Amino acid sequence: MTTGNADVWLTAIRAREQLLGEHSVRRMAEMFVEDVDPLLSKAHDALLEGDLDEARKAIHTLGGNAGCLDFDDLAIAIQDAERACVNGQPHEAFAQLSLISPLARNKADQLRRHYRIT
Repeated sequence: MTTGNADVWLTAIRAREQLLGEHSVRRMAEMFVEDVDPLLSKAHDALLEGDLDEARKAIHTLGGNAGCLDFDDLAIAIQDAERACVNGQPHEAFAQLSLISPLARNKADQLRRHYRIT
């Protein structure tokens, strides 16, 4: 992540804290950190099983969580994976998931650092 993007995210997350309260946003961050790997695994496993609807649901949940925490780049990438599931394109969904996974984990690490989540 470039410094400019980090600055934009910090501004956005601070505004969200002002709106919702720091405790609420911190709890959302903790939930994202807790849920990121299980949701990615669920999407991956569902795609392996050919269950595009279940994969879409897991991906959609991750996207909603990302959007709530102002991770717009992740939320946009997730929309592409969701679209592939809806359109019955498992290979494209897998390709998108391979792009989303490291980005989502990076965002979880960013939240761990920012909120000192262990």
